[in-house]
Amino acid sequence: RRDGPIPSDFLASLVGGGHAFYATCVAKQIERLERRGEHQRACVLALSLHDVHGALGSLRRGGLPRDAAALAAARLLPTDPALKEALRELAVAEENRGGMEAAAKAHLAS
Repeated sequence: RRDGPIPSDFLASLVGGGHAFYATCVAKQIERLERRGEHQRACVLALSLHDVHGALGSLRRGGLPRDAAALAAARLLPTDPALKEALRELAVAEENRGGMEAAAKAHLAS
């Protein structure tokens, strides 16, 4: 299909076109992956450009607050507002799921 993701080996070869070209191709690939519900693959692709905030956005759009909080904790400074937001989103998700202990931990961490 024309609107499907580019094969990984072909995408990797696009690095030879320079950073700007590769970044443009990666952005399109991320859109394709997210349309297919492959948010974790989209996240990894964003990280290939060192775009942590973009990677967090992919995980959030995919409804993966636990993954987003783990990534934020591993890659962002403790003072980064995106870390606090990811932890708050995790706390809300845990409350909705009924995991009060995990929700309390996430609230305290934020």
